[in-house]
Amino acid sequence: QQANELLRAREESAALTMRMDEQTRTLRALEATSRDHREALEASQRQAAALSSRSQEDTAVVSGAERRVRLCEEQIAGLKKRNEKLLQVGGSSDEFKEEIDAYKSMLRCSICNDRPKGVVITRCYHMFCQECITISLDNRHRKCPGCGMAFAATDVHTVFF
Repeated sequence: QQANELLRAREESAALTMRMDEQTRTLRALEATSRDHREALEASQRQAAALSSRSQEDTAVVSGAERRVRLCEEQIAGLKKRNEKLLQVGGSSDEFKEEIDAYKSMLRCSICNDRPKGVVITRCYHMFCQECITISLDNRHRKCPGCGMAFAATDVHTVFF
């Protein structure tokens, strides 16, 4: 009878060892699956954070664009009102172009008729471009090209429009 009990104990021990080995394999498989799920979760969280950051940046860009659109719309409305006033006052676009051309010619150097005026001779208050006056001073021609009044290099000053 002891031999039977010993045999049964050995069989139970072998069965328990097999169950324990099987549960150990199952546990290792579950640990590997858990590790994979944890890595996938961390990757998803990083991706969600990156998408959230990009969304905030895009939102800022969109609000800036909306702000610029509003400003442009306000500017357009102002220009439309100005255009309506100009049409009510009268005058064609040709008249305005002529007036603009006249103003532009006032700002061009009368010596070269090319560059804008940028300096004034304080003796007579005639204005010319810097280059023409520099050439005149370098050539020792120290008379105003507009009226002939003598001037020195210290009489030439920059004008800011």
